[in-house]
Amino acid sequence: MPPLAKAPTARRLFNDATQGRSQLVAPLINHDKNTALFRPQQFKLSPDGLTLTCPNGVSSSIAYPSQSGDGRVFRFSAAQCLACPLWQQCRDPKQPPDSNSKRQVFISDYRPEVEAARLYNLSDDFKADLKLRFRVEQIIAHQTRYNGGRVARFIGLAKCDFQAKMCAMALNLKAWMKLEFSPQTPAKILA
Repeated sequence: MPPLAKAPTARRLFNDATQGRSQLVAPLINHDKNTALFRPQQFKLSPDGLTLTCPNGVSSSIAYPSQSGDGRVFRFSAAQCLACPLWQQCRDPKQPPDSNSKRQVFISDYRPEVEAARLYNLSDDFKADLKLRFRVEQIIAHQTRYNGGRVARFIGLAKCDFQAKMCAMALNLKAWMKLEFSPQTPAKILA
């Protein structure tokens, strides 16, 4: 079984599955409070993705595949940054300004999706969609808890799709029965 998708991966999968026709309504976690140093979002990536530019305008094209995540690690050497007025905001204060020190910046492969989500999270559309989200979550919770929608009981997309549709039909029947035979409406006589 594959590991659970991380948030950016989930955004890419959702966008691919809906072919860009739907928007994932989920707030992003703000990591800015975790450190006073510049965050990767404050570094500008070139359109071709080969060069990263720091907030002071210094560029680096030295990049290596990350060993811990989907993305690349760009390196800025101390020689590039020695006279920088933003040294304290960019590098760890415990790090000495010698020739061996380097600033590493992780740039995720999912940066475009995260940036699009960040812009969407600042919009009024996001605020309106977030107010409606609880209704959808109630339906999903009901499907998974009471209608057997948590686990696929069959193998194959067609059979799993059929199971999901039958779970939805069971939910709709329950809602219809509740509306049809609730105490507020007069009982109908079945012929």
